[in-house]
Amino acid sequence: MLEQKLFFTRNGEYTLWEKLQEISVGKLEIIKAYISDELRVDMKGYENASTESYIYNCYRIVDVEQKYLLDKHINQFFEEDKGVGTDFNGTLYKMDVSYMNAEIIYNLLEKLEEKVDIFDIEGLKISRFNREEENCVDIRVSSTKKIDYKENTNDRLINTEVRIYIDLGLMVMTDYSDYTHAKSVKSMLVQEIRYIILNQNGVLEPYTLSDMALRVLLKRSKKYASKFKFAVGDYMSLDCNILENVTEDPLLISGLKEIYDKHKMFEIKVSMSANEEKYITIDGERGKLSSRSKCIEISDINEFVILISEVVKYDYLNSNYIKQSKDIAKRVLVGPTTSKISQVDGIYSIIYESITGILASKVDIDNISLTINAFFYSLLKKIEVSEDVTSEYEIDTITLQTIKKMFGIDSVKVNKLYNKLIEIALSQDSDVLIAELDKFIKQYGEEYVNSI
Repeated sequence: MLEQKLFFTRNGEYTLWEKLQEISVGKLEIIKAYISDELRVDMKGYENASTESYIYNCYRIVDVEQKYLLDKHINQFFEEDKGVGTDFNGTLYKMDVSYMNAEIIYNLLEKLEEKVDIFDIEGLKISRFNREEENCVDIRVSSTKKIDYKENTNDRLINTEVRIYIDLGLMVMTDYSDYTHAKSVKSMLVQEIRYIILNQNGVLEPYTLSDMALRVLLKRSKKYASKFKFAVGDYMSLDCNILENVTEDPLLISGLKEIYDKHKMFEIKVSMSANEEKYITIDGERGKLSSRSKCIEISDINEFVILISEVVKYDYLNSNYIKQSKDIAKRVLVGPTTSKISQVDGIYSIIYESITGILASKVDIDNISLTINAFFYSLLKKIEVSEDVTSEYEIDTITLQTIKKMFGIDSVKVNKLYNKLIEIALSQDSDVLIAELDKFIKQYGEEYVNSI
């Protein structure tokens, strides 16, 4: 019984066993009766087999003409009953190939087909598919595995698929535990893909999304989450499941909002459709995408990856840069290391409290954090505001002097930057603030972005 899981490269290919799994019980019984009454196949020894096994084994023993007739019945019922979509499991990777196109990458990956021996799997086959209309390239790695089940040995097709989203600079690799290859094979596969396309060596790790990145994803996508996972301290996690009859934005619910404002989030389950049971879960810490919904289509994963790409584009604003600031302090400030680190912690605390005090009544907690992140990123990059800014808010003199020593920026310019970022935060809607902060920073050159 040949089982398999395919997603990106299904291309209408179904094994006989997959077709039988899709056909309703009543129609399977009709096929079984057809075998007995019309084809008159001797199925002695299979009387107690399941209907699917009965039909499957009949198909194996009949002649060519009978196979043709049986195929017609099976295919007719399969087309009537087959579901739209399937469940999904995948891993996200970042690989910037946005300056290429599908044809170039498709041609380069011919070398991957030539390197099939490196995987050391007998009968392994590599296929590639050019999806020019979507500017994507798909890769499928296939091999056969023997599975022992209830004193029977079944064949299973093991398929690992990779979709390269060229415009988005992202890759998704399928990760169905029993139907895709071993972790070591999958790791080698993505590394080889990157090496062939970009000539870059080394381990390619899954692309992880921080707490802030997941928050931005919710805002930018304007989609509601039905499940949240939060980290509570170092040793606990908290799952929050939203009841089905809740139609408003869950983050407006007071109990959840208190948790959301206080704890770091590492997983969300997002509704992809208001009318269907379509959900996709993203585990930010592991870079995993998954759904138990049996109706997920390629278009759903494409849509979700596009949403993620919007977050990736602004990813440099999802970090607070405290580590980089402490590294600078160790080099330029005077005194013991513990004192230098304490000074940085003090600066962050003062800036956080002052910006929060100004914005708290008008801006949500996520956008307060983004504004603070943009401030320290701009200090690290020595970004100076060229236009006139009304200095309505002042940083205290001692903090300004320490910032000046650390980052080498004049106190007046620091205060100007501080006021400009607050001005942007107060003037923008919640869901577009990150884009406006990014636009402000990019005024000073693309080379600044994501280069820390």
